Amino acid sequence: MMSYKMIFAIVRDEKRESVEEALNQLGVPGLSISRIKGYGEYINFYSRDWLTDRSKLVVMVEEASVKDTIEAICKAAHTGVAGDGVIAVVPVEQMVHIEAAI
Repeated sequence: MMSYKMIFAIVRDEKRESVEEALNQLGVPGLSISRIKGYGEYINFYSRDWLTDRSKLVVMVEEASVKDTIEAICKAAHTGVAGDGVIAVVPVEQMVHIEAAI
C-alpha cells in the first residue's frame, strides 16, 4: 500500500501560474486551486479589511515525492518579500476514488 501526503500551499496570486507550471513539469498527478482571502504573517494595511488575496493549492503525492514537490513550489512561488506564502504537509489516512467505491 502506498503512503500519500496532502500538501497545502498558499501563494501569491501572481505566482499561481508559475507554481501550476512547476507542478505540471514535475508530473504531479492532480491539483486543486482555490482563490482565498486572509492574513497571517503579512497583513495588507492598504486594504479596508486588511485581507490579502491569495491562491490555495492542494496536491496529493506519494510520500517519496514530497520533498521534490515542496522544492518546486518554493522555487516557483519565491519573490523574497514577506508574504510569499506557506506550505503544510499532512498525512492522508485513506484515499477513495469515487467511481470505484460502489
